[in-house]
Amino acid sequence: MASLAHLSADGAAAPLPSKPGVSQGVKTLIIVLCVVVGLFGFVGTMAFVFVLDKPDEPRWEKARSDMAQIHQALNRYSLDNAGAYPASLSALTSKYFPNGVPHDPFTKTVYTYRLTPGGFELVCLGKDQAVGGKEKPNIDIVFDQAGEVVP
Repeated sequence: MASLAHLSADGAAAPLPSKPGVSQGVKTLIIVLCVVVGLFGFVGTMAFVFVLDKPDEPRWEKARSDMAQIHQALNRYSLDNAGAYPASLSALTSKYFPNGVPHDPFTKTVYTYRLTPGGFELVCLGKDQAVGGKEKPNIDIVFDQAGEVVP
């Protein structure tokens, strides 16, 4: 038994010195850090689910905004040209869109534009490129000479 204990000056056995352990403060710090890292992970997951997982909705909003600008340019063109609308959107390039007419963010081509008896129709079919659609980003966006046509 003497081999497991130190001998004191009087020859009696003394207990072994205890190993230095992790203090309560360090344990608390580790727990707090784990909770913080867990919260960051949770917030990151939620950001992905609600924002990054729906990349096409901002494209739909961009298409709608671009088409509103094109609508304004078409109406200004009409005012400048005795009420006539251009045969194609490329006629807007020099005066109204010096950097080029905005393109459909889904197809990367110009928006569908056609003249009608009363004016014009400007169309984006959304992500699915099919007529109709019940929710963003598949809802069609349509403008005519009066503004956005809401289904």
